[in-house]
Amino acid sequence: FYTTNINSKNHNFLVVVFFYFSNLKIKEFLSRPIQSFFYFYSNQLTTLMKIHFAIALFFSMSIYSQVSNETKAAYNLYDEIIGLENTALSYGKYYSEKYRTLDNNHQYFVKNDFVKGNVTYQNKTFYNVYLKYNTSEDLLIVINKNQIALENALVSNFELYEKDFINSETLGYLEVIYKNEQFIFFKKNKKNKRKKLNESFVYYKFLDKNTYYLKIDVNYYEVENKKDVINHFPELKKLIINTYKTNKKLYRTNTDSFYKLLGNVISKHIKNKI
Repeated sequence: FYTTNINSKNHNFLVVVFFYFSNLKIKEFLSRPIQSFFYFYSNQLTTLMKIHFAIALFFSMSIYSQVSNETKAAYNLYDEIIGLENTALSYGKYYSEKYRTLDNNHQYFVKNDFVKGNVTYQNKTFYNVYLKYNTSEDLLIVINKNQIALENALVSNFELYEKDFINSETLGYLEVIYKNEQFIFFKKNKKNKRKKLNESFVYYKFLDKNTYYLKIDVNYYEVENKKDVINHFPELKKLIINTYKTNKKLYRTNTDSFYKLLGNVISKHIKNKI
């Protein structure tokens, strides 16, 4: 690694630049510090121990790991050294809770907790950062010393609770349910808020109102029933009707799994005809 001290207005800045040449895409890695330089220069690092720890962690990575894992580890190390508050993830609006709720009801995807996930923001991917997804307002929130709501237009995709999401622009964030080369089933996670009043205060209740979409080429089509699917695969009408008929319980109790099943069934028959 290489270190240099930069003196500016009586402040000392420590810049740590390191390269791991074995299996690492150097051009891809170099773009990370360039993007973050402005953030770093305006927010000096104050904990040398943190840097020592990150460097030690970097050199302890196994040389037998896969290339993708090495790249992730290098990015994580850089972000650990520089601090997320000095990266592109600091760009957004401060976020705070606006609605009082009761009985553990909330407006978030899965849980009202920050959990580790991945996000591609301003064309850079950040791994193992703490995120939560507000499905009522369609906002992705990151912990960056403060809670920051990322700018939707700058989010390309993210992964949370081992679920993949893309930014569809027109429909906002969509969860990938089933994907192949010909089509994709998506789910729009949405919670609608309802204003409630008890004896002494106002509170809000959030209710699920999810929608499914079928994407073919660049177009998104809402899917409410089997007819919507048949319209796009008329040659598979009997197969689709039979899949709905024999999996009624799955459709009612686990709609995500049903559309995964339906996607596989349709894909298999399309491949057989090719």
